[in-house]
Amino acid sequence: MIGTSRRTKIVSFRISEEELQELMSHCVSQGARSVSEFARKATLAHYQSCRTEESSQTVLDQIRRSLGSLDLEVQRLAGLIAGPQAAEASSKRAIDKVSNGGWAAQEASNA
Repeated sequence: MIGTSRRTKIVSFRISEEELQELMSHCVSQGARSVSEFARKATLAHYQSCRTEESSQTVLDQIRRSLGSLDLEVQRLAGLIAGPQAAEASSKRAIDKVSNGGWAAQEASNA
């Protein structure tokens, strides 16, 4: 749990005089008690937002896989409705689509 335990570790880095002045201005405007507090909060907020983005990407990947599976099933059912020969051709097209990247490749090309 970030932020709930006693703070005993130190992280340091060097900045220029101009960067320090800019940082101090941000501290005042954000109501931070110190540059350290401001830097800690900004660093942790950035870290947490990165974790959220990674989590969102994982969810999107799962949705893409599910859509690919649904596409296969729809193609199979459409083939059953159309008849045996159409079902075989439809299934082959759906399998080829998934084998060639399926939804993930289509989404990437749309992005």
